[in-house]
Amino acid sequence: MYLILLLFTLSSYASVYDVTGNTVEFSSPAFMLSELVKEYASAQKLNVVFDSDFRDTKFTMVGPRSFEKSALENYISAMLSQSGYGFRILPETQTLSIFNSRDVRYLITATFKDLEKVPDTYEHVQFMYELKHIPSAELARNLRPMMGRYARIIEHTNSLFISDTGKNVHRVMKLVKELDTSEYINSAEEVKLLNEKNLKTIKTQKSFLSILNDNNIIFLVLFSLIGTIIGFGLRGYSMKRIEGGW
Repeated sequence: MYLILLLFTLSSYASVYDVTGNTVEFSSPAFMLSELVKEYASAQKLNVVFDSDFRDTKFTMVGPRSFEKSALENYISAMLSQSGYGFRILPETQTLSIFNSRDVRYLITATFKDLEKVPDTYEHVQFMYELKHIPSAELARNLRPMMGRYARIIEHTNSLFISDTGKNVHRVMKLVKELDTSEYINSAEEVKLLNEKNLKTIKTQKSFLSILNDNNIIFLVLFSLIGTIIGFGLRGYSMKRIEGGW
């Protein structure tokens, strides 16, 4: 279960990164994940709650240590995801909650119906989408292999309910929008009719072979009789020839 371990408010510690205008620059290539999260929360005027089994991780940046400020939240969410953690913001208490990703199904996360508002980060979210053409049960079954490790996809009437990271929701929805069209349904129907036609042809071929297999004894007897008649005919013809007949 999800338990609270520590609650951090604004505090003084060595800066992990500095913000100048729209640019973020890390002071050192090596940093602890917890310090990065706390500094981000401090800038956003949020408290931080870590899961009871949170294990801090040290990261080392390779390459440039500066990037655009708009990418900072995405970067932090990626670091948390790599360590097996997710995050959610609790607006009622102005708290940034860090939890173990395996517990996401027990938590209430942000719910969206507008895909454009879903954050393109590793933040865990819930997304609802109403399908227009393709059956929801069929689509959900085919999308499950594409879901995250602790994600869920549930079909209800003709809607999809997706619980996953924002990034994966965007990735999956690109495919959903390609499939949920009248053109795809028409194409799928054509393929279905073609498969049914081929199946009938295969069944017809199998039926003919089955007749031969099921009646092989009759055919053997028939061919034996024909062979015997031919044999007697040839013998009679030969005897006539020898006796000076024909």
